[in-house]
Amino acid sequence: MSCCGTVYELDPEIGKRIASGEELQIKPQDLTKVSQGRGFFKRCSNCGYETAEDFDYCPKCGLRF
Repeated sequence: MSCCGTVYELDPEIGKRIASGEELQIKPQDLTKVSQGRGFFKRCSNCGYETAEDFDYCPKCGLRF
């Protein structure tokens, strides 16, 4: 992703279909996160919630970031 630097891997079967000339819309379920970018995202170590906001506490579970 150009916005945050996160890297995703495309499902190989979808990639083959695109390479063969088929026009497809890539859906979120076709992607697997490979690495988190260097953006300004915070991830809660307790519940996994991710946010770009500068919260001190997780808005989902309340644990301090």
